[in-house]
Amino acid sequence: MLSLAAREADIVSISLLDQRGPGLPEPPSFARKVEWVRQAAGARVSQLEIHINASLVTVGDVSAAAVEQLAARRGMTPEQVLESPGTLVGSVDAIVEQLLARRELHGVSYYVIQGRAMDAFAPVIARLHGG
Repeated sequence: MLSLAAREADIVSISLLDQRGPGLPEPPSFARKVEWVRQAAGARVSQLEIHINASLVTVGDVSAAAVEQLAARRGMTPEQVLESPGTLVGSVDAIVEQLLARRELHGVSYYVIQGRAMDAFAPVIARLHGG
């Protein structure tokens, strides 16, 4: 499906909700999925928007309990949650750095932020737009 999207769509959404757990094969990494998209897109890769949903957005400190709960629901370790491209946690400057680094490394240019996080996230958007 990612290959088809890379060849035909303008926006390619990469899921971070792979099934994990006992008896299931290890899902492909996010980096691997991005590589599939890049290979399939060929010359049009620079025209694509790579999209992911941000599952954990906290501007400021996030509690270890919140990270552990999300990790348990996803069958991940807390470290995997914090390293996930769908996790945006920290100060405004730290989140801006995360976004820019993920854009540079993986080409992620399109995030969906849950409505309940929008007000807290507004300073991040302002900083990205030079504010």
